[in-house]
Amino acid sequence: MARIQKLSKQVANQISAGEVIERPASVVKELVENSVDSGADKIEVSISEGGKESVRVRDNGQGIASSEIELAFSRYATSKISSIDDIYSLTTLGFRGEALASIAAVSRMEIKSRQAAEDSGVRLEIEGGEVVSRERAGLPAGTEITVRDLFFNTPARYKYLKKTGTEASRISRLITSLTLARPEINFTLENQRGEVLSTPGSGNLEDNIYSLYGEEVYDDLIALNFSREFLQVSGYLVNPRQHRSSRQHEYFFVNGRPVKNRFLKMAVEEAYGTRLPAGKYPLVFLNIDLNPILVDVNIHPTKKEVKFSRGEAVKDILQQEIEQNLKKSTGYQEFSGAETGDYSVRDGYSARKDTSSQERDRARDRAQDKDKNSAGYDRQDLFAGRDVSQQQIESVSYQASDSRTNSEETLFRESSSPQKSDFSLPGDYQVLGQFHNLFILLETGEGLLLVDQHNAHERIIFDNLCAELEDKSNDSRLLLTPLPLELSPQEKEIIYDIKPELEEMGFSIEEFGPSSLMLAAVPVFLEEESGRENLLDIINQILEKARIIEKHELSEEILKYSACQQAVKEGASLSMAEMRKLSAELFQTSNPYRCPHHRPIVIRLSLDQLKKKVDR
Repeated sequence: MARIQKLSKQVANQISAGEVIERPASVVKELVENSVDSGADKIEVSISEGGKESVRVRDNGQGIASSEIELAFSRYATSKISSIDDIYSLTTLGFRGEALASIAAVSRMEIKSRQAAEDSGVRLEIEGGEVVSRERAGLPAGTEITVRDLFFNTPARYKYLKKTGTEASRISRLITSLTLARPEINFTLENQRGEVLSTPGSGNLEDNIYSLYGEEVYDDLIALNFSREFLQVSGYLVNPRQHRSSRQHEYFFVNGRPVKNRFLKMAVEEAYGTRLPAGKYPLVFLNIDLNPILVDVNIHPTKKEVKFSRGEAVKDILQQEIEQNLKKSTGYQEFSGAETGDYSVRDGYSARKDTSSQERDRARDRAQDKDKNSAGYDRQDLFAGRDVSQQQIESVSYQASDSRTNSEETLFRESSSPQKSDFSLPGDYQVLGQFHNLFILLETGEGLLLVDQHNAHERIIFDNLCAELEDKSNDSRLLLTPLPLELSPQEKEIIYDIKPELEEMGFSIEEFGPSSLMLAAVPVFLEEESGRENLLDIINQILEKARIIEKHELSEEILKYSACQQAVKEGASLSMAEMRKLSAELFQTSNPYRCPHHRPIVIRLSLDQLKKKVDR
């Protein structure tokens, strides 16, 4: 057996770095937290290639004493605690004394620092944890640290870094949360394109929210201020009409520290409840102050999460107060699935719940007028290669064909190919009617088919959109009124990263002032009737999916989302002609059995199965 030996300082530091420094955002977090703890009121962050090439953090804080600067980069050296008891009453963001040593072990660093009381400062160079040069220099008070070539000596870690845009968006998210936690500090973040964000440092949280999220969110802020038992909360909720597709915009700060905590998340989301559409999340910016002894910030090496000793009580108090404030400020506005009283009509299918027959007739009249203007059965561009004739639609029975046209070989054929099924396309069938405004009932020679109207229509629209995108490539339609996009810095980084893919699809997103973007054009496959809310939903969906899928998968995801939004909904009452049309088109798609999200479309009840139920 090998002899037991103590690891070298270099190896020990590199192992420690693996626990604390995972990516460029980890470097930024540790350096900026040190700047905050130093008492700085101005912090500048500059990154190159998402921080993989370089990260620079400069502050005007108290600086590091020239006699202690080497000590600051050794492990377990800190000015923030002196005994174990200090961990249970922390008022600083950092305290472990590992960060600087960990960063230095896996990078090339340059440190410049001077305390105000000193005539000159020190410039230090460290490579792989070893000091390579030290010199006195005339410097402004404060500290500037530049980190280059992160993981240059640990290539196995470097290869796991994500693309530049992803790493940059992580840093933007991090700086955004810190600026909201510390509105009294003037933060700036720059990359190779220029300034990403800048906050005024006024000390007012609402000023930072305005600078980061824009006027729309600012106008919908709802102040939340209360003190109960052991808890004091201040900050802002946002009116439920402003919502997002992920939890990325739920910000919690515990004693000035940006944190994650499941009890805080649950309190907010349960309080908003049905005021939000399904799958949407609120925007909140909340400061929670409580006795540090009730908070454990030492449960994770990077301090990303905190643990409350009275978590359930924190949740209950916060949820009650948020519910009361929302009710007082907005009333109880339960989201019903339709934000307006208008119909959503696409190619003859009305899509509103619980409509009267008179209203449905008016909707169908509008749809028929739309058909006459080339939007209905004869629209060759949308239904190219799989048109259904008027005679087939009006006929009670329809003979399905197994033939497929070339246009069905879309660029997404692999992902939409038919799943294995225990039954083939029906032959002659009759449309019997609609069941619970959810299923279309089809009688066949073998039994009964229940067709989910939403999933079926989604499949039809998706196949047609695929064909349209393939035929027209990146054709765009200019918006009559360009749509301003009020995005967070992190979201802007995502848009910049995927901009080539969006332009290839037909989107045009342009600069609009120093901190905003503008949607000027959209792909032709999006409906001309797509309103502002629908377009914003699509942008939000793009932002959400871009975080978790590859760039080349974006176009398919957008088509899936667009098809789902346009498809007839559960609860919509369809006429017999509409049911016949939808059924006829379904059985000419590339996969009549599964919608684009792989949900089943058709349920089969054979005649033998039904007979057995009644003992025949």
